[in-house]
Amino acid sequence: MKGLSSTKISALICTLGSILCLIFGFSLAGYWEIILLLPAIPLYWYFTRKVSTGLTISILLLVYVLLAAIGLLKDLSPYPMVIGCVLALAGWESAQFLLNFHDTSMDLTNPRLEYLHNKDLVIAIGFGLLLALLGLNIRLHLPFGLVAGLVLLAAFGLYRGLRVRKIG
Repeated sequence: MKGLSSTKISALICTLGSILCLIFGFSLAGYWEIILLLPAIPLYWYFTRKVSTGLTISILLLVYVLLAAIGLLKDLSPYPMVIGCVLALAGWESAQFLLNFHDTSMDLTNPRLEYLHNKDLVIAIGFGLLLALLGLNIRLHLPFGLVAGLVLLAAFGLYRGLRVRKIG
């Protein structure tokens, strides 16, 4: 699969980055036993990758998110946990994209499609990470009625936007 090398590299880097963020977050708080558990995650992937790759990478994403949630419940630093989850999600998305071209010839793969996918992924992950980190640092005390009204306004805006898109 030489045609999708940048997506393969980004999936690998994101997955390794996620593991390192989780190790860093847990070891900062003195939970050194997690270092013994986290190398089992890539070993699980290595031994089960031929069975069902889509299911395996989805299970690994779930494990990453559960470990980050456990870390947050243990009052660990939220920054490595959030960054680890974001990287795990980016790695999962890249791996899912690679699964779409698993059976096709790589000569038929359009490099522009890969470029657009990676660009959209970087934009989505970047904005999501920015919003998550802003949410950790900015505290707004708003009344419940205002928040409920803003949620209804956002839902109505999404409804109208989707409706206009269907008509147009």
